Amino acid sequence: MNSYYDPERDITFQVGNIVHWYSYSHDMIIMDGGYGLLVDIKLKSYSSEQKSILCSIITNGGQIEDFSYRDLDVADTWSEDE
Repeated sequence: MNSYYDPERDITFQVGNIVHWYSYSHDMIIMDGGYGLLVDIKLKSYSSEQKSILCSIITNGGQIEDFSYRDLDVADTWSEDE
């Protein structure tokens, strides 16, 4: 996939977007975060009934990591100063 629309948050993720990612503990506390480049969007099937959208991100450390689209925000790359 080249894009995915999240209707709950009214956000469209597209390959090539700069995104802000978050990693959570099992208690849903943000443990880490950063920015990266969205390089792939894929549908992951766990069973015939359970599916999710995963986004592959090149993180600031240079590794490719998969995140749920729910753990991402599209970064606002334009500031009012530009």
